[in-house]
Amino acid sequence: EQLYALKFHFKDLQIVDLGNIRKQQPAFFTQVIQELISSKIVPVILGKHTNETLAQYQAYPPLRKLSNIVVIDEQIHFSNQEKNTDSNYLNPIINGAQSGLFNLGAIGFQTHFVSTETLQLFDNQHFDTLRLGKIKADVSNAEPFIRDADLLK
Repeated sequence: EQLYALKFHFKDLQIVDLGNIRKQQPAFFTQVIQELISSKIVPVILGKHTNETLAQYQAYPPLRKLSNIVVIDEQIHFSNQEKNTDSNYLNPIINGAQSGLFNLGAIGFQTHFVSTETLQLFDNQHFDTLRLGKIKADVSNAEPFIRDADLLK
């Protein structure tokens, strides 16, 4: 309801609401995303669950397409010490054997919530980072990261 109340100023752009996906299995969700991408349709997924993010990411490698992922969060949900959980859902994306990852960006994180090891890994992998303080100083710093994203969480 609130989304439809917004004004639309792009006459040449078509947007279609496909509704809610009823099957919650990640494999089904991945298949739907692959079909959209193969049809040259840019999927915009509104959701909060990490399994949706992983399913969307997993749609890219079978299409032989690398993906740029940008995560906007106060934390970077990654840890080498733990099993894959919601609190470190980036593990299979960063450490995955079948990686379709071209680049990963973390925007809006707060340094005191992120381990030194994670920041070092991001630096070593040439992943992009942009702390919350930098965004607060000038929000336009985030634009280049977001512009190139295939997946925004």
